[in-house]
This record gives sequence, C-alpha cells and structure tokens, in this order.
Amino acid sequence: MRHESPAADQPDVYKLLFENMTQGFALHQIILDADQKPVNYRFLSVNTAFEALTGLQGETILGKTVSEVLPGIEPYWIATYGEIALTGIPKRFQNYSADIQKYYDVWAFSPRHGQFATVISDITERVELEKKLKYVYYHDAMTHLFNQQYLYDHMPQFENVDSLPVSIIVADINGLRIINESFGFAFGDEILKSVARAVQTVCEADFTAIRLSGDDFMILMTHSGHDAAEQLTQQLEHQLEIQLTGEISRVSVTIGHYTKTDDRVSVLQAIKNADQMMRQNKMVDVNSIQNAPIAMVLQALYEKNQREEEHSSRVSKLCAFIGTAMKLDSEAINKLRIIGLVHDIGKIGIDDAILNKPARLNPEEFEVMKKHSEIGFRILSAYQQTAEIAYYVLSHHEFLDGHGYPNGIKGDSIPLFTRILSVADSFDAMTRKRPYSAAKSPQEAIAELKRCAGTQFDSQAVDALAEHLQQYNVDEYAEVSLNL
Repeated sequence: MRHESPAADQPDVYKLLFENMTQGFALHQIILDADQKPVNYRFLSVNTAFEALTGLQGETILGKTVSEVLPGIEPYWIATYGEIALTGIPKRFQNYSADIQKYYDVWAFSPRHGQFATVISDITERVELEKKLKYVYYHDAMTHLFNQQYLYDHMPQFENVDSLPVSIIVADINGLRIINESFGFAFGDEILKSVARAVQTVCEADFTAIRLSGDDFMILMTHSGHDAAEQLTQQLEHQLEIQLTGEISRVSVTIGHYTKTDDRVSVLQAIKNADQMMRQNKMVDVNSIQNAPIAMVLQALYEKNQREEEHSSRVSKLCAFIGTAMKLDSEAINKLRIIGLVHDIGKIGIDDAILNKPARLNPEEFEVMKKHSEIGFRILSAYQQTAEIAYYVLSHHEFLDGHGYPNGIKGDSIPLFTRILSVADSFDAMTRKRPYSAAKSPQEAIAELKRCAGTQFDSQAVDALAEHLQQYNVDEYAEVSLNL
C-alpha cells in the first residue's frame, strides 16, 4: 500500500494550527534608532485569537507600528520585546496594557534576529479577582481602612531606618460596647464609619490609616516627628467634631500618640507606647470622658420616656435614704445613688410600644419587659467603671424566696445593695399613679413592703425606709440631680 508523505500538506497544517489556536499569536519586527536601541515595532502577522483577545483587527494593523496602533503604549513593552528580538533569549511575563485595558500573560521568543513572536493569554479576570481578594485580605470591610493584617505583613517597611522618625497616633471610641448593647450594632457601625472618615480625611499620602480592632484606630506616619504628630492629632480632633454630629454627637474618642526616633524601638513597641498615652488621657477626666456612654444611654432612655427619668431620680434618692438609715459609709451610699439612677437603663432595649403602654402589660409583653434587667447588665458590664454595679442591676427583681427573675436566686445570694434597690424601686412604683392603678399612700406602701418582707423584700431595708419616712416628709424625695 502506498502512503502519501505529509510534507506536501505541512504548510496547510501549520496554517490551520495557527488560525485555530486559543492563544493569541503575533509576529513583529523590532525597530531600532540610530544607536541601535529599540524604539518601536511593526506588526507582521496575527491570528484570529490575537484579534479576539486584543480587539485589534489584522487588516487594520498589519504593516503598522505599535505606536500608530497603540499611541499610549508603555515603554516597558518595547524595551522587553527589543531585548528578546536582539538577544534571542525567550521570556515569559505578565503585564498590563493601558490602551487595551487588559492584563496579559505573554510568552515571547525570537524566530530570527530582529523579530519576535508573542503568544498571549488574557488574564484580566484572574488578576482582577486576585486584586479583590488582596483588597479584602488587607482592608477592613466596614471602614475600608487597612486592617491589622496589613500592618503585620508590611511591618518591615515601617521598621526601616530610612522611615525614621515614625509617629503613631491611636484613637479609641469610648464605650462602643455599651453603645452597641444599648442602641444596636447598626448605630455603632455608623459611629465606626464616622470615626473612620475623620481618620482618613486627615491622612496624607504617606500616612497609613488602620483599623486596629473593634473600636481602635491608628495612623502610622513615616518621616514625621513629634510636632507633626501633635499637629495631626489636633486636626483629627477637629474632624471628629465635624463627623460626630446629630445622634452621635455625644460619642467621645480618646487619642494618644508616640514618636519613634530610635531604630532599636520596634514599631509594635511604639504602638504600645501610643496606646499607653491614650489610656493615660482617658484618666484625665473620668466623669466627662469615660462615663459619657452611660450618660448617653440614659439620656436616650429619658427621651423615650420622661417618666423613667423621674422614677430613676427618686429611686436614687430613696436608695441613699435607706443606706443612711442602715448606717452604711459614704462610699456605699454614693454607690447606692448611682445604682438607683441606672437600675432601669436596660429599658433602652425595650420597644417603645411596650415601655409607654398606657394600660397593664399582657403576659407576652411582660415577658419582654422582664428582659430589661439582663439588658441593663450587659450594658453596664461592658464598661470597666460600671461593671461592678452591673450585677446589682441584673438582680433587682429577684425575691428573697427565689420567685423573682431573671435567675431565681434567693436569700443572701442577692447582694445587699440589690435588696436595698428592690425596696426603693417598689416603694416608688407603688406610690405613683398609673393609668391602670391608683397610687398608694406612703403608709400603705410601707405596709405592703412589710407584708412581703422576708419573702420578697429584705426586712432590714424595709425597716430602714420606714424609719426614714417617720422622720421626714415623704414627698421630699421628688427630685435629685446626680452626675455619672
């Protein structure tokens, strides 16, 4: 049998292969200047895939130079191809074409001196996905600032002696946990975004804005000394005043900074030093700074229901009266005043329709209302300065016989301060007129407290209140003004 030699058909086979490649193929001639340096190149041949991948049609580009076809071509393309065409050394690389607006993976080789061929693949989707993943990896999703991972991975460049001096500014949102517990995470998120905007606004091109953790932000300043850090801190304080307006105007942010001038001090140590300064600044004015979130929650509660403000003020004073009659020391009495003032802070988390209902609550609504002591506990325990009194608030509806809520504890398991609060709270509730019940007289209220002493109320606290009311006009406790 006779076999035909394939040699005669090879040109057609190569042409068929050339035209059906999924990768783009093109042949070019390098153009040199008088000094034999590559300055341009000419299109000699392209396949169909090349046209599809670049959007350049062979009939319009063949014979033309790349500067005619792509006027904005980046110099690195010509330099790289020129090197390949003149040395004959093949090369594979990836790069971006601004004119075409795509990323390409390129394998280039020289079939003969002065010429080069390219085999290209469009990797734009992959590169864009990698960029998105990298962005997510290095940025905080909510504020779009850099995150802690970025700081750790780029630490060497910040440690570089050429970056000195390096200044660190840290900013902490006071009481964010309390705000989240009281007003919800959506409200807290708006605060975070506002602070982030302030941080980003004051950052110059060479500065790095980072969200370190839930409520902590940082600005890392290279080539910036102490004076620059002081100036930027003032700018940040001004921006925070601009951003924290309206409902979040009472939110406070404490700032600290530190300048690293010695390469023997690590960036991490500089951050710790800045954080320490910030915490020292927190102690400058405990009342106005650290307790601002609690005052903010109370104010919001009072705006929801003015009756709660009046009730809390009276209970606060009653607690102090009972403590005085029981001969407690001044520190304990002052603590009782504060406990009485904040005991219903958890009602901020109760729906307005239930909190302000003009009629008696039905069983389902009462179960919702009972949650206020647990909400109050979470709010107060979220903050160092009020964590101690959080448990007193949690248990102020517990009964001595164990039939109270939320945990059914009894007897001495209920703290003394809580037992005092329970008596004061119940006395005030009974002596105030409600839409669904008449007010009891002070004498009737004391009689009811005594009837339930030993089962619901602490007998000693009830007797102390009764003793006080015998000495003073019972209506004198109507108003009280306390600073948290």
